[in-house]
Amino acid sequence: MLEARRRHRHLREKQRGAVATRRGPEHRPPAAAAAPQVRPATSAVARKVMVRALELFAAVALSQLGYRLASWLALPVPGSVVAVGMLFSLLSNRLVPARWFDKAVALLIKHLPMLIILVAVGILMFGDLVTARGLAIALTLLGSAIAGLAIPRMLGRAQSIFARRHLDPGPAQLTFT
Repeated sequence: MLEARRRHRHLREKQRGAVATRRGPEHRPPAAAAAPQVRPATSAVARKVMVRALELFAAVALSQLGYRLASWLALPVPGSVVAVGMLFSLLSNRLVPARWFDKAVALLIKHLPMLIILVAVGILMFGDLVTARGLAIALTLLGSAIAGLAIPRMLGRAQSIFARRHLDPGPAQLTFT
């Protein structure tokens, strides 16, 4: 039994290349190649931090551009709304790849409840506009919410009706002669 264990251990070591075969020292397995040097993990962490910082910088720069554009053109909307509109336009027209903002947006969404406070403060800065036209703003928001829910539903129904009429041949007509 002891001999079988020794033989089994020797075979395992032989498979790993830890022992020489019985043919002699000239037939030993080649020495393992030097392990590739691994870059320190700090460079990967530093790279992630730099990428997120650049993405956040781009988002803040776009936001500042929106604020300045809103004040320069004397628009009756907050600069943050202009900035979001510009970002939407850049992304939808594929002028800027979405991957440029992926990590920063994920970080911002993670802390979204805290950021809503900033939006509320931006809206409160236009308090006189909200008090003067609050009902019109509320009706506009309600109408756009209803349209945003109703139009896709109507289009889906129209598409299914069109598909049934034009693509489905219906029951086959049997003719007997």
